[in-house]
Amino acid sequence: MQCAKILDLSKLSGIVEYLPEELYIKVKACTPIAEIEETLKKNNQQLAFEPIDFGYIVSSKSNKGTAAGYLSCNFSGSRR
Repeated sequence: MQCAKILDLSKLSGIVEYLPEELYIKVKACTPIAEIEETLKKNNQQLAFEPIDFGYIVSSKSNKGTAAGYLSCNFSGSRR
């Protein structure tokens, strides 16, 4: 695909602050849900909701999306 401009959102991704003992995590908007889950798993924690993985519908691999995507679409999954 050819395009005249490229929009780089890479600086909007990442974990800003994580306090496992307080059950608190602050992330940037474009942080992948998979990255958040991986960080939480290291401390035996998980999200309070179950992210829906639409990646298998569109392609043959997992893609749970981003923090902003879940917030904007109000997806919470079956666990909530």
